[in-house]
Amino acid sequence: MLKSYCQGKVFGEHYRNNPSESSEVIQAICLHGWQRTHKDFAKLAEFGNLSLLALDLPGFGQSPAPPIGWSTQDYAMLVNEVIDEVGGPLIVIGHSFGGRVAVRLADQYPQQVRGLILSGVPLLQNRNSSRAAGPKLGYRMIRSLNRHGVIGEERMEKARRKYGSLDYRNSTGVMREVLVKAVNESYDDSLGRIKCPVRLLWSDNDMEAPFELAIELTRRFPSWKLTTISGAGHLIPSGSPDALSQELVALLEQS
Repeated sequence: MLKSYCQGKVFGEHYRNNPSESSEVIQAICLHGWQRTHKDFAKLAEFGNLSLLALDLPGFGQSPAPPIGWSTQDYAMLVNEVIDEVGGPLIVIGHSFGGRVAVRLADQYPQQVRGLILSGVPLLQNRNSSRAAGPKLGYRMIRSLNRHGVIGEERMEKARRKYGSLDYRNSTGVMREVLVKAVNESYDDSLGRIKCPVRLLWSDNDMEAPFELAIELTRRFPSWKLTTISGAGHLIPSGSPDALSQELVALLEQS
């Protein structure tokens, strides 16, 4: 059953395999990807004696959208408030967009984070991606004409939908602002300041956050442990909850 936290700013569900007095102590907090919800983690507790809180981040699921286009730092601030409310420190599991927030949380509030499990998180610039090459020429021309008042906002929006990513096209208003901020942020400084244990759980055929990014992260941070899942795709939390559960149990024992 969903429960509200931080005076209704965010909703989450407490999953545990064997409800009991001891299982009320939350071990981990789960942060989902873009356009996903807490339900991605629904099966995680079934694979161990685990107790975890899975959130609907603001703007997704049942949680209201933020009042303005939040950065991942703003999301991390709210997750910090949730941890204060339920009691920490906790293991933080972050998938995709939720992993961006998890990295900011571990950087800004290290006392709240026992360890990180990151899956499919585009934390580094993929030099082979179209995004790395910048907007296409046609879009840049239309954007310039819009800025100079030559074409109107309706034509500009058509161009955004034509040239933007699927996530961008499916986002509107304040959530589009959130997305644009997130994909343009640099995480290098935050990554370098993380002191807690970090585990990476990645698919070798992830099309959203290519496996090469995980390899590069372990090259930069040799103490980080990488576990590879063959052929699992991008949605590790819902597609491979058993593997994610194993990583969580191992990290709980380590930390």
